Amino acid sequence: MNTPTFSDKMTAYLLSVFLKEKDHKMMNQTTGTPKARAYSYVRFSTPDQMKGDSFRRQAEASRRYADENGLELDESLTFHDLGVSAFRGRNIEDGALGSFLDAVDQDRVKPGSYLLVESLDRLSRQSAYRAFRQFSAILDKGVNIITLHDAHSGQTDQ
Repeated sequence: MNTPTFSDKMTAYLLSVFLKEKDHKMMNQTTGTPKARAYSYVRFSTPDQMKGDSFRRQAEASRRYADENGLELDESLTFHDLGVSAFRGRNIEDGALGSFLDAVDQDRVKPGSYLLVESLDRLSRQSAYRAFRQFSAILDKGVNIITLHDAHSGQTDQ
């Protein structure tokens, strides 16, 4: 594992201030209220990582979290950036994370939904400022962000 840079530490600090823990058990067993939808975002930087365990590990963590927390993992829309670096934002500009944001803008992903990611560095490896703006933009659209590695949540005000 790489040593965290100042930018990584600053991103983590800013997000820890911004994000709060929350109970995500969304299905009301007595009223049968529909489960909130969750979407998995899987990313790794190099095609060689496909030979390893990265894809399976990230996808399985999303399934497990959704099951354990009463969320419906919607696999009709898939968001996988396989071999796409987030260092310069390619995953947003022409990758699956950008497609996810488009789906939110087109109301195919509804406010109150959840974006499940292994860790925040799956979303961005850019500067702390840019990463924070990206995370904030997702939350501002009404989508909650869950980091599966540590089960932290970024929740919207909605």
